[in-house]
Amino acid sequence: MKTKLSTRKFSSASIDRLLGSFDHADPMGINEKLKSSLSTMRDRTRQGARDNEYIIQYINYMIANVIGPEGIRLQVKTSNKKVNKLLESKWKEFCRRKNFSIDQSVSCCEAQALALRSLLIDGEYIIKKEMVVIADKPTFAIRFINPDRLDENNTSYSETNDIKMGIEKDSLGRVLNYHILKGNPRAYFIDPKARLSQSIPSKQIIHGFVIEFVDQVRGIPKIQSVLTRLKLLSRYDKAVLVAVIISAQTMGFFTKDLNDSELDEYGDEQEEQEPLYIEAEAGSFQELPPGYNLQEFDPKFPQDNYENFTTRQLQAISSGLGCSYSALSSDLTKVSYSSMRQGALNDRESFKQLQSILVHQFLQPIFEEFLSFERDFGNDILISSRSFDFLNQAKWQCRRWDWVDPLKDASANKTNVESGFMTQEQVWINQGLDPEEQWEKWQEQLEKYKSIGFTNHEEMKSNENIPKV
Repeated sequence: MKTKLSTRKFSSASIDRLLGSFDHADPMGINEKLKSSLSTMRDRTRQGARDNEYIIQYINYMIANVIGPEGIRLQVKTSNKKVNKLLESKWKEFCRRKNFSIDQSVSCCEAQALALRSLLIDGEYIIKKEMVVIADKPTFAIRFINPDRLDENNTSYSETNDIKMGIEKDSLGRVLNYHILKGNPRAYFIDPKARLSQSIPSKQIIHGFVIEFVDQVRGIPKIQSVLTRLKLLSRYDKAVLVAVIISAQTMGFFTKDLNDSELDEYGDEQEEQEPLYIEAEAGSFQELPPGYNLQEFDPKFPQDNYENFTTRQLQAISSGLGCSYSALSSDLTKVSYSSMRQGALNDRESFKQLQSILVHQFLQPIFEEFLSFERDFGNDILISSRSFDFLNQAKWQCRRWDWVDPLKDASANKTNVESGFMTQEQVWINQGLDPEEQWEKWQEQLEKYKSIGFTNHEEMKSNENIPKV
């Protein structure tokens, strides 16, 4: 008797009645899936960003914490302090709205928020670096391009270069050109030129997105994974609202007990008579016609399950978005100090990840182009006489956050500095401050102390002649 050996396999790969709803093996790669779905996904995520309160809250929450009120700021760290201050001053002037974008629509800080918003909603942002002459003066600025214009239907293959969803690559996989439509493809019936494509070299384009799969060429909208659940939750909320409104209103039907012969006569009479209606007022009773009974209509709505159900759904949605439940739902009823702190820590790691993406994909390429422009067309010898590598020493100071309990955090920082576990500069960096600016302010403060006869802040506090605040 021969023994039949069973083939070992992973349980998640087994095929049975319980796992039959899993998709079967799909030979299509990520780009083929994006080609057939990207346009629809963008339409739905954009609608959610306009209409859904939770998506609006999530986007505003991310922009407020990733970008902040001042945006991600530049610190130049060359060995020459004069060069550092000059470059930072010129960058600050360049970041103003009238200089940063070619159409003067956004400043650098606003552009950072717009890039992040596009990353979350559309899955990608596209920026063109433009060098133009305005009033006989060379000018460098940027221009945002609607991701719809990067034609996802433009796909072709050859022995040398391949075009996938509007992006042309060589045999090594390096991007050569972006095939950008001249207008919004949705408006081709108004503007026939909208479907015409133009090839723009990759060195002029910044295409930012999060790479989640090997060979992926287009971005996936961040909020697409929770759209289905949000849509169903929105429908459930509307159904609950309608049920609550109906339950709050007194309604009923009039019934009449009739035998068969009376029912026939009643049917003939009803063709000539209007239905019976009674308008009720508070504290009043009315007499019904003979033979009529009142049957109340009282829909029972199970409100006890509503809160638990919506909470579980929002917890799943917040997990898909990578943010804490309390931040997404604005529900702080069951939040403790420890849970809020842990949620804040997890959120801040997500913020830092997005800040890193914006620095490397958005700010650094623009700064390097700005640097080349200043070296070639600027009139400052301090910059034009230095090499590009010497000047390209940018450090980006991102937004940082206070703790739920600032007193404990300040005490911990003091202990770490005094014990040597941290430096004072590290504390400032963690707080989103520029160490050089803080040292200068510290020096100014010491000079003020000396001017009134003290050497430090502690001496001034201990002096009885100084009024206490």
